[in-house]
Amino acid sequence: DSSNWNYQLIGTNNQLGRYQVSTQTLENYGLLVPGSNLAHGIDCIHYKNCWQTNTVVKSNANGNYSYHISSYQEFLNSNVAQEHLAYQVVYDVYNALVTNGAIQTADSTDVVAGMIYVGWTLGAGSAPTATNLNGTGAYAWRYFGIGAGANSYNSGRYSITILSQ
Repeated sequence: DSSNWNYQLIGTNNQLGRYQVSTQTLENYGLLVPGSNLAHGIDCIHYKNCWQTNTVVKSNANGNYSYHISSYQEFLNSNVAQEHLAYQVVYDVYNALVTNGAIQTADSTDVVAGMIYVGWTLGAGSAPTATNLNGTGAYAWRYFGIGAGANSYNSGRYSITILSQ
């Protein structure tokens, strides 16, 4: 893991915490105000007005979860928020991969884990369209080898095949 499981780590592109959550993911899940990345790029985490203090994020396990985070320091100091957000992202990525066909019902557990990590890294993506013949994200990586997903795939498979024993 690039963070060495460090909840306090700020990555090279201002990814935050144990799971190196990108600023776009923070915005997508409502911790950052919509448009923060557009206005300030990856430096948006440093602007107090970019943080939404009372964000309510859906949770598929425990109802809604309310974040009371108003700065990147508070996010780094909240192990619970980081864990919950990571769980929710994994849950959403899995469902998006099933929906777009990048995960198939016949896939083994290690393949599913690998694809979830590819989806975390590249985004779930989408199936081919008339304008994008290969699709995007994890879908394009699985079926057309497009994107840098191999390391993520192998790491995801390793976590199930080796670490779970």
